Amino acid sequence: MLSKGAKGTEVRKMGRRTITSNYEVVEFEAPRRFVMHFTAKGMDVTATTESKEAAGGTQVTVKVQLKSKGLMMWVMMPMVTPQVRKDINEALQNTKKLLGG
Repeated sequence: MLSKGAKGTEVRKMGRRTITSNYEVVEFEAPRRFVMHFTAKGMDVTATTESKEAAGGTQVTVKVQLKSKGLMMWVMMPMVTPQVRKDINEALQNTKKLLGG
C-alpha cells in the first residue's frame, strides 16, 4: 500500500542491465501528490508525481531529479537520462490505457 514511510525494492531493466534500487515514499498527499526517493549504485533519484483536474480529465505530471556521485555523473548520466524519460512516458501511456483514456 502506498503511504508515507512505505519502503520497497524495485528491479528494472535498463538496456542490457538489471538495476535494483531501494525506495521510500517520503511524501504522500492522497490523491494528488506523492514523492519517492530511490537509491541505486551511486545514484539518488527523487520522483515527484502530481495529478490535477484538467479539461474533463486528469493531468499527471512526473518530475524526476537524478543525482549521482563522482565518476558516475560523467559516465552514466548521459545514458541514464533518456532511458528514464522513455520509462516514464511508457508508464504514463500504460496508465492512461488502463484507465480507459
